Amino acid sequence: MSDLLKVILFTAFLSVSTFAATELIPLDSSRIPSNDLIHPELGKISSETAWQLQNDSYNPLDLSKLDPEESAVWKHKEDFILNTEIDNFPVTQDGLVFLGTIASQSGTLRFSVLDEGTGNVLTIAIDKNLHTFFLRRNLLRKLGFIIPSMKYEKKLNIRFNSNEEKENFLNRVVPENTFGAPSRWLVADTEFSIDLQDVMVMLPTFNDHYNLAFGVPPKTLRTRTLRSLVVPYALLNLDESVNVLSWKAGRIEENAVELKHFTLADMNPTIDDAKWILNKIKLFERKDFEEIVQKSHYPKVVGDLLIEKLISRRNSLMKVFAIDIDDIAFNSKISSGENLKEGRLLQEKFEGYGSRFAYGDPESPFKEFKYSLLSKLQSDVIENLVGRVNTELQAFDINDARLDYYKEEFQEGLDHYVETGEFLEQQVGAWVSPIVNGSLILSRDVVVGNHQGSDHLVQTADTFGFAVSLGANIGFEGLPVGYSAAMRGQVSYVKTYTHLKPVSSLKASLKEPYKNMVVSLFKRDVEAELRNLTNLESVTDEEIREEKAKIIVDSLSKKIGVGESLVMTDRLTPSFMGRGGYSWANTKISLTLNSNSILVKRIHIYRSTADTIQVYIDNGELGELGFILGVDNHIPITRIDFSRAKGKYNIEMYNVNINPDLVENPNLFKGATALNALLQKGEKELLENYQSPYRVENDFRDTSTKYSFLNWRLKKLKKRGKISVLTPDKFEANFYKYTHEKQIGANNWAFGRDVVNYYLNQITEHITLRNEPWKNPARTFTGVSSTEGFRFESRFSEETSGTKKYKDAFLAMEVRKEGWKIKEKKLKKVIKELNDQFGADIFSDDDANDATTLKLYSIFVNLNIYEKGVWNILNYSEKQITELGRKYRRLNYDRRHCSTTRLNGAPIATKIKCGNFQVFIDKRAKCEDKFKNNKDSAVSCLVDLAILYESYLEFKDFKEIIGKDNIYIYGKITGFREESDILTSPINGNSIGKVSGKYWNGPVEEVRSSMEMQSNEFDGSWLRESI
Repeated sequence: MSDLLKVILFTAFLSVSTFAATELIPLDSSRIPSNDLIHPELGKISSETAWQLQNDSYNPLDLSKLDPEESAVWKHKEDFILNTEIDNFPVTQDGLVFLGTIASQSGTLRFSVLDEGTGNVLTIAIDKNLHTFFLRRNLLRKLGFIIPSMKYEKKLNIRFNSNEEKENFLNRVVPENTFGAPSRWLVADTEFSIDLQDVMVMLPTFNDHYNLAFGVPPKTLRTRTLRSLVVPYALLNLDESVNVLSWKAGRIEENAVELKHFTLADMNPTIDDAKWILNKIKLFERKDFEEIVQKSHYPKVVGDLLIEKLISRRNSLMKVFAIDIDDIAFNSKISSGENLKEGRLLQEKFEGYGSRFAYGDPESPFKEFKYSLLSKLQSDVIENLVGRVNTELQAFDINDARLDYYKEEFQEGLDHYVETGEFLEQQVGAWVSPIVNGSLILSRDVVVGNHQGSDHLVQTADTFGFAVSLGANIGFEGLPVGYSAAMRGQVSYVKTYTHLKPVSSLKASLKEPYKNMVVSLFKRDVEAELRNLTNLESVTDEEIREEKAKIIVDSLSKKIGVGESLVMTDRLTPSFMGRGGYSWANTKISLTLNSNSILVKRIHIYRSTADTIQVYIDNGELGELGFILGVDNHIPITRIDFSRAKGKYNIEMYNVNINPDLVENPNLFKGATALNALLQKGEKELLENYQSPYRVENDFRDTSTKYSFLNWRLKKLKKRGKISVLTPDKFEANFYKYTHEKQIGANNWAFGRDVVNYYLNQITEHITLRNEPWKNPARTFTGVSSTEGFRFESRFSEETSGTKKYKDAFLAMEVRKEGWKIKEKKLKKVIKELNDQFGADIFSDDDANDATTLKLYSIFVNLNIYEKGVWNILNYSEKQITELGRKYRRLNYDRRHCSTTRLNGAPIATKIKCGNFQVFIDKRAKCEDKFKNNKDSAVSCLVDLAILYESYLEFKDFKEIIGKDNIYIYGKITGFREESDILTSPINGNSIGKVSGKYWNGPVEEVRSSMEMQSNEFDGSWLRESI
């Protein structure tokens, strides 16, 4: 290859190499070995030979110990000396003349200049991530890679041939290539010259090969020299902000190591390629990382933090690739001066640098706690004001009926005394008070968690509407001392309009005009924009029509932006309630029996993307029976709330395209007309004409059990549904879904409001704080909860029997720790508990270092069990169970605690520990019988059996029953980060096993996600109870 061609290829290569990419390196030897390996006896060997030597059954060769062939870009070296002599070429500070720009990788501006002092043609580069190139240069040179000259200059003067050329460079060339403002680098500006700071200077020579500090060729790589570079690229995968750089460099995903890098190339490394270079990096000492960073020309305080992060990332790579080497100690809480505190840079801009090594705090909904409290106070004030108005809309006061009853009783008793001279003994009697109520509904809430079918985590909810109730209250008097009883039967109709808006700032939400709470006005504004869009269809000039369409769609976007929802709900609820109680001193015990029937019709308009409005038309019915047993002493002390519900709902989902480009979206006006008709009149005929919808039907049965004691909460929810999905192409599929969830938590907010209500009631009867005692405690101030759930999904057929009814069976177990706030130290403790529970390092301390303190956090681990593993739970035979019991007995036997007499009546956990596995045998036999007899409860029995195994066996034994090839375990940490440059980016843990089923997360979830339907819509959360 000629020298000129090398330079041309080097220039072309630099212009395309940057890209954000992910490489998965299999942890086995499934990939073809590199083709440049040098065998100590055979010399250079081919990929095929390397494969054969590696898989020799008698003497397998460890390919990770073979060096690649030396080349123009890599030479073997015994030491880690960093030589920078090649970078010390002369550069004339005030004698550089601009020649022209050079094609560069995205984000980098390169241009050539003539150095009048030396006569050299130099290449100048500016980039937000400039110092990352120097990091790569230094690390790669230590490893033996040959990197062309790269010199750092704090400031250079560039002269232009004209003022126009200079202005074009500043106003167009710099921002278009760097995506940054010229002011980052510009420190002086005269008529024909500028001074630039923080730049790289390169002196191209004909001997240069491509510069690996800028990346590798964009192709599939075959050599170890280039393949192995994915490891240093991942180690130094640093963008502008050092704060954003993770403390870990890789994780395990489906039996492969996931590494992030920046090139377009298919790196294609084998595990041996990665281990080869890691075996070199593992020999680095702290002083090597210090030198790499120091010679990358970072500000001192930035370099201090970066050294610690690089060492941490080095340690994480050694762990995921199982390299046998001790960690290098690092300090994740390093502090230095005023600008580096607890492992975080506080200064964003540094004098003399174009890069921003920190981004500062992003805007968070929970940035200022006082606004969270103010938002709740606002909701309470509005609710109590509306409540006062609603008292005037009641036609009958229940106290009047009771007073009339006692008047009659008194008069009857008085007459009796006058006639007989004796007191009349009070008899049991009843009074009736009609219910003829109207009520205004007007509220503004900041909602944490799903609301009205929306999936957003935090949002404001404005609700406007009215309610009408007809019925009667019946009270019983004359009961024995301390006893009370009452009944109520009524029919209620509720009509509401709700506007849901994702929250970016609670402070801003408090400034929302109160007129916006009248959501019907918001609905009218949306209708007006849709009507304006519809009217454009009559405009004949296509150019004018499209221009106006864009203006109207932009205006519509200001009314209902991406993520916002408009929900219109009609709810009819016949209900009956009977309550009895007994009071002694200040303690009251009560029992309430409930029967409800709910009919719901609703329309949910959701702006899913800039170009799409999703429309959900929902209809549902539900019947519910239940009871509540409670004990109160001034405040609620304890509650047991049990209910069973049966119902059915159907959903129609339409996707209305509002892209104003009439070429891409010729049916714009047709869709707008259909949507406008639905909003104005509730008619869906035009919508059906516009598009065939997805249809979902679910016939369900749910059981809910809830228990509270002061602030402590326990909630169990079992939900079963037979689901039918009809696609727009009339393809129908049937599914079965069963969930079993248990949640334990502390709802300090609800308990606190109970206490406040008690004291408020001592002062006035007109102010009461609304409470949500059964809300997920983790979604309340200072609350925390732990949830363990099992989810069974399958295709479903009524025409077959036994387990064949449930094709593509799938079972997921989720353990979720949630709360309002968690600090890093507590997070590390929770991580350890989850790792111990699942017997694997799913999360690490590095994940906690990245997360820092989290608000509204969720830490979960999921175990996905695929079809063969699901039925292994049922098919684990009595003989196998007995044998496993003997193993437990051998390990744990204690004569004092495991004798037959002691085990009679002992807790299940004690019996299992002593090897008495009869509970498993009995449960398995019961489940097997239910499947044979096609019982609806067969699946719930199977899930209960899985829960028994998981609860009482060691996890390794539970995994053995399922089969290690039938599982996939993964975890994630989410939440709003405090004192971090990152707001909400999720942190993925290591995974165990691999996806071995047809549907990675179950067939029902697969169809829902392929439809792009909101999960809370699909699951009917607007009708059914959720955990």
